[in-house]
Amino acid sequence: MAIIDHFDRGWGINPEGIAYSQDDQQFSFQEVGERSCRIANKLLSLNFPKETKGAVWSGNDVGSWICTL
Repeated sequence: MAIIDHFDRGWGINPEGIAYSQDDQQFSFQEVGERSCRIANKLLSLNFPKETKGAVWSGNDVGSWICTL
């Protein structure tokens, strides 16, 4: 099972549940899912082919996980 499958399962069970926390911030499955979809849609609008691999340059940050999803 891929990481996205685990995430989607959590989102489906409890969208308002905490998916990630960092320092004093908490991010719900709903919030992370919406951000991830915005990133994906932007890449598609730039004609970034679905099969193309990309990289995320980030420290140990929630943002890197959102990009990965």
